[in-house]
Amino acid sequence: MQGKLVHQNPDESHSKLFLKAKENKFVLQISQEELPYEIPKYWNWVRLGSITDFKYGRTPDSKNQEFWTDSDGYPWASIADMPKRGYLEETAKKITHTAAKAAFKLTPAPEGSLLMSFKLSIGKTAITKFPTYHNEAIISFTDLDEDLKQYLFWTLSSIANSGNKKSAIKGNTLNSTSLNNLLVPLPPQLEQKRIVSRIEELMSRCDELEKLRAERDQKRLAVHTAAIRKMLDAPDQETFDEACQFITRHFGDLYTVQENVAELRKAILQLAVMGKLVKQDAREGTARELLEDIEREKRKMVKKGKMKEPKLLPLITPEEIPFELPNGWEWTRFLKINTIKSELVTALAYPNEYQIAPDSIEKNTGRLLENRTVKQSGAIGPNNKFYKGQILYSKIRPSLNKVVIASYNGLCSADMYPLICHCDTEFMLKVMLSEAFLKQVRLAENRIKMPKLNIESLGSFVIPLPPLGEQRRISQKIDNLMLQCDTLEQTIDSMREKLREVLGGVMGEVV
Repeated sequence: MQGKLVHQNPDESHSKLFLKAKENKFVLQISQEELPYEIPKYWNWVRLGSITDFKYGRTPDSKNQEFWTDSDGYPWASIADMPKRGYLEETAKKITHTAAKAAFKLTPAPEGSLLMSFKLSIGKTAITKFPTYHNEAIISFTDLDEDLKQYLFWTLSSIANSGNKKSAIKGNTLNSTSLNNLLVPLPPQLEQKRIVSRIEELMSRCDELEKLRAERDQKRLAVHTAAIRKMLDAPDQETFDEACQFITRHFGDLYTVQENVAELRKAILQLAVMGKLVKQDAREGTARELLEDIEREKRKMVKKGKMKEPKLLPLITPEEIPFELPNGWEWTRFLKINTIKSELVTALAYPNEYQIAPDSIEKNTGRLLENRTVKQSGAIGPNNKFYKGQILYSKIRPSLNKVVIASYNGLCSADMYPLICHCDTEFMLKVMLSEAFLKQVRLAENRIKMPKLNIESLGSFVIPLPPLGEQRRISQKIDNLMLQCDTLEQTIDSMREKLREVLGGVMGEVV
């Protein structure tokens, strides 16, 4: 768009389109202050509204069943239907003849029309392969010659995003005035064709590079997955050490993709619950002693009326044990070391209390996404009271793994279990985020055929339990390693940004 992609040819300066623009006075008065950069001698700055007309779309009443059809009908395009770049080949929805007549009162955009989004996702372009209607976030250009259409197809994204945008609820938007007054750097018609040809050539090369990069990343993912699996499934210390050494040697190659960092996070949690993240210390006692202390504590709470008599849980069978634990650790049931504390109230009576629901917890991370009150959440029905330090666990679609430690008192959705942890709460959170816990969640989901985890299923999960002191050391180690993973992800992001900057610089110098 700055005339640096192809050489200018003075013989092309009198191309048909350029003369048309001059003769028909398409070039509106534009002040020098508006011009964002210099363009070549034979180019001209024009307003979009001075070289083409466009039409707005509409959305028929979504509640009117007479307007929508799954079978024969007219295609109706939304921004989601538009490809990243290229042709619009299908639409998710179709409208009826009744809708076309009532809502649009005009013919659809013809086959070959250029579409552009101007709301939310500004400047997304596509060319239709069939006549289609479209929604109000899209405009269609139907009077363009082929050269100008192809030139605008590739350049409108940058042009539109440099326009006078307004903020909307779900993003930015352009209005009729700003659309018509978008500044277009217009080259002669023959140069337009050469620019489009050059862009298509470069994009084809970019696609090839992207394919090679994706293949390389897939190989890295496969190698990393195999190395992590070998480490986690190691039958002896020698095999475990070999896998660790392989990952260490190839760390720089393996951790250049975000997906491998995500797998590394999972591996850290799994190693933690297997007792392979920190060394054991006999001076910290044993998990068996801890379980005895927990039983005594629970009996005291029952006597004081602070909790009900817990139900007897079945003994753990050898078939339930997924891996061997270090000396001093024990396998135990989830409700042996945790207590569900239900205290239902009506949310409407507590408008200013904090409220937490599954949608306010980030999946797989143990992080709360927002702090909000009951009033702000709109909750009115039964909610559970919870207290600072308790674990809140979503029983709805539990494989999403939405769990968090409460940092204040408040109310939580009735679709969550407030849990009192009788060991180290931070360690228990990490256990619940681990693959060892999630495997049992998925098995329970498949068994009960419902996206809800009941108390019986949750309570019977087997949990690897180290001594209390080791729990704290493990939790601290995990926190430190997760911070390093954060740094690693930021490094990958900055590397990609640097590559984009280099590519932009190179493209800026291309002539």
